[in-house]
Amino acid sequence: MSDPLQLHTTPPLWGMPSISPACSKLETWFRMAGVEYEKPPLAFQEAPKGKIPFVVIGGERMGDSTLIIEHMRETRGIDLDAPLSPRERAISTAFRRMLKENTYWAIIRHRYFVDENWEQYRGIVGGLLAPGAPDEVKAQVAEGIKAGADSDARGQGYGRHTLEEAKVLYRHDLQAVSDLLGDNEWMMGHDAPTVLDATAFAYVGSFACAPFDDDMGRFAKGLTNLVAHCDRMRARYFPELVEAES
Repeated sequence: MSDPLQLHTTPPLWGMPSISPACSKLETWFRMAGVEYEKPPLAFQEAPKGKIPFVVIGGERMGDSTLIIEHMRETRGIDLDAPLSPRERAISTAFRRMLKENTYWAIIRHRYFVDENWEQYRGIVGGLLAPGAPDEVKAQVAEGIKAGADSDARGQGYGRHTLEEAKVLYRHDLQAVSDLLGDNEWMMGHDAPTVLDATAFAYVGSFACAPFDDDMGRFAKGLTNLVAHCDRMRARYFPELVEAES
């Protein structure tokens, strides 16, 4: 009997599977696909790409949620996008890349560089990365992570925008996702959710479910079809999170 798949992720937060959108996306995909997994204590130092999520499959570590999903498609024949036409697959791929490679940086700005949000988020980051450490150590760790996020965002380019400029791009992204969903139950308009639903849930939920009361959060919460989509995904695949909130 082969060893069970291990998923290295962070604990649930704000009604989402993880504080990390990439982790939320991958765990959601596992549940959609019926993949059994274990969640051992997170070991950042073992991450093969220095980031989470990562998995251990057959004793081998693998990083990057998109590549992990592709590996599962190739090795286990799991393809949640099988009902999609080639054109629909292209649209799904483009939207997933937008959320992962562009909207993600808006999440970074939202959490780390809106001052009132950072006041709340600092303690979460410190507690996650330095559990049991004195408060001053947690604060130092959190500030170090923030500095790294700033450097990464500037290197990518998003961090060179003013906050107001970043908000324009962010609104365009979320409005596009909202327009794609429209009145449909699922993102691609089919009877069952696909990979884009897992991705949209993870990245949109990072805004819509966060407790921050700023205009970025309010914009996400105002896109009621996306909020309803997040609620459907959570109820269908993470009922324990719904129960915990009730």
